[in-house]
Amino acid sequence: MKKIIIKSTLIVILLSFVGFHNTMNAQSIAASGYRSVFLCSTGTVKAVGSNAYGQLGAGVTTNQTTAVDVLGVSGITQVSGMGFHTIFLKNDGTVWVTGNNSYGQLGDGTNVHKNIPVQIPVLSGIIAIAGGGYHSLFLKNDGTVWAAGYNISGQLGDGTTVSKNTPVQVVGLSGITAIAAGFYHSLFLKNDGTVWTAGGNYSGALGDGTVVSKSTPVQVLGLTGIIGIAGAMSTLFS
Repeated sequence: MKKIIIKSTLIVILLSFVGFHNTMNAQSIAASGYRSVFLCSTGTVKAVGSNAYGQLGAGVTTNQTTAVDVLGVSGITQVSGMGFHTIFLKNDGTVWVTGNNSYGQLGDGTNVHKNIPVQIPVLSGIIAIAGGGYHSLFLKNDGTVWAAGYNISGQLGDGTTVSKNTPVQVVGLSGITAIAAGFYHSLFLKNDGTVWTAGGNYSGALGDGTVVSKSTPVQVLGLTGIIGIAGAMSTLFS
């Protein structure tokens, strides 16, 4: 009998949500990897759920059934994460991270898990963040993209399949206005409305007309005038 392996889809959701709770007043929420994260109007963050790697950023590695404070961060404008790490973008353009760091996805130059957010020291001027399964993407205010973490399928887009624990520049891209991460692939929206992708091409997820994974970005065929992108976990059959 043909063996079928199905991996659950993990979808990152980020949406406006005003007045979530009188005491929390969340302005946006994100759900992924058996946890929920709430960005409050004060720029602080709360989180709840799975926490084996410290992905809640609460200083512990025990699961939480009620929302707890993410420690040591303020002025946060965006949150993201798909696997077992969480990324926070601050209003000064710096990036803070917590959770699983097995492949260097926290980008802090180590492979040590963190249960309290730490700053990625080499990043500044960041305007958008995206967390994949085990990799992270960072969009800079000059339209370039930087990436860190697992790279077995080329999802970092740096022309290699070697994982990185400090951010490297995604090659061949400029004028990028939005980023998104799937579990094993990455997506980039350009200011001309075209979309570019890199990484695992399982079932043709890169949209380049092949099922061959790419370590440098390729253009998605037949798309123009695109204004938004999203990535999710692949479902594999073998």
